[in-house]
Amino acid sequence: MNPALDVIFWRRWLYGLLLVTTALFLGSRFYLDWTPDGSCVGSACAIDPILVFAKDALPDSLDGWFHAWRQNPIWLWSILAAFALFTWLKVIAWHSTQAHAGAAWAVLKGKAEIVKSTVNPATQEKRHSSVRQFREKAHSTVRNRSKSVLAHLALLVILYLILAVFSHSILHVRASFGGLCDQSVATNNLKESHSVTLDISNPCSATGITLKAGQSYRFEAISEGLLDGDIPSGPEGTSPAKLIPWTPFRRHIGEPWIKLMGRINDQGNETFTIGSDLPKYTAKTDGELFLYINDAAFGFLPGKYWALPYSWSLGQNKGEIEITVTRQADDG
Repeated sequence: MNPALDVIFWRRWLYGLLLVTTALFLGSRFYLDWTPDGSCVGSACAIDPILVFAKDALPDSLDGWFHAWRQNPIWLWSILAAFALFTWLKVIAWHSTQAHAGAAWAVLKGKAEIVKSTVNPATQEKRHSSVRQFREKAHSTVRNRSKSVLAHLALLVILYLILAVFSHSILHVRASFGGLCDQSVATNNLKESHSVTLDISNPCSATGITLKAGQSYRFEAISEGLLDGDIPSGPEGTSPAKLIPWTPFRRHIGEPWIKLMGRINDQGNETFTIGSDLPKYTAKTDGELFLYINDAAFGFLPGKYWALPYSWSLGQNKGEIEITVTRQADDG
């Protein structure tokens, strides 16, 4: 019985190692160094035709992974070797388990006799005791620590979400009382159309344009080379997997990262989504138009530090958007 349990024990470890290797493989796009237009490097060029064929056959959203693999040959071959080794060991363990299970089932069905071992029982026990002791100790340790780790992880997630809710609440209050945006020295009523440029590292850019309540406006935006750190984007925004953990702190959780947004007045909470083209928006209040992109914000930080994610080195916003605001004819 113990040999079978020992094999099952090692199979679990191999399964865990395969999961870790798979996670490293799938996450490679986010931690390896690569460039979008880079060519294959070193020994990775040996299988480059296969990688290029797969890249062209699959959706463009997967290109980053293939570029990362082609440009990091040592990592690529190490991962493939690990996959091959763990898979081979898992197959061996599976066949061993099948053999033990088949023998045990045959004995239970009376189709085979229990063969008495010619090995001294003490010797046989010693042969398996080290693995069994390690297995039993590991099971006990893993079980106890797993409960502790899961409890701490759950607590951290809860505290993280509470902090995010607190951040949004404080940000909302500060926006209501005019604590986020600086007004222009002078503003002008929009008579026909006017174009302004937004530096996306500015968390609340004053335009000098006054919008009137009840009046409708059209917004058109064009840009080139917008970056959130190393993530390319445009006025419509982006939704990269690497930013998922930061989502609770996004200013507008329901909108993508880096999407172009607008607000009216430095006080109050009249905000609206613009993107690359907003055919019609009717202002609800009078006030100056402010523009910004949708990024993370820490409402609980003092002063201008609430907008730290707009300029910090972890994901500095770079680029400009040109926005044209056009006053539409009055309805009726």
